[in-house]
Amino acid sequence: SATHRDTHTDPFPFPFTQTQDTSEEKRRKTMRPLLLKGHTRPLTFIKYNVDGDILISCAKDHRPTLWYADTGERIGTYKGHNGATWSCDITRDSKRLVTASADSTVKLWNLTTGECIFTFKFDIPCRSVSFSLGEEYLLLTTDAFMGTPPAVRILKHSRDIEEQQHEEVLCISDAHPGRITRAMWGSLNK
Repeated sequence: SATHRDTHTDPFPFPFTQTQDTSEEKRRKTMRPLLLKGHTRPLTFIKYNVDGDILISCAKDHRPTLWYADTGERIGTYKGHNGATWSCDITRDSKRLVTASADSTVKLWNLTTGECIFTFKFDIPCRSVSFSLGEEYLLLTTDAFMGTPPAVRILKHSRDIEEQQHEEVLCISDAHPGRITRAMWGSLNK
């Protein structure tokens, strides 16, 4: 004979057996939020590396900061910007960092030493930045400023820092009338 289950009181309308928690499930149940103390102004962007073991926080206090993702311990800060840092990206091998700032610069950094290894200078505030797939290019947005419209730009990125130049491959300045807060690469860098 068939038995009737009351689906209004039973949240599981199918046979259900409880299993032991796996270590991953236990970790999730005991996870707690981390308070990252270090910035003096509001955060603007957070980026994890591909492995998920470190993260970079950008803020209006001009100093991107590197953190251990699992403990929230601050590793260091990147000093060199004179305006809010709006966004950043990390190479897949976690060796380089790129930041975009309201001080009209995009900076390439050695992620581990904190050394600024190249600066792209503009006459307008830089809003977002990201590496292309393969990291041959940087996708960048710049704000409208003093009559200059907002723009989406693509810059050449060289793995050899000795060969790095300020080479702009593409600039689209009439694509959007308002602020472009984020641009992202599509599949296969489209």
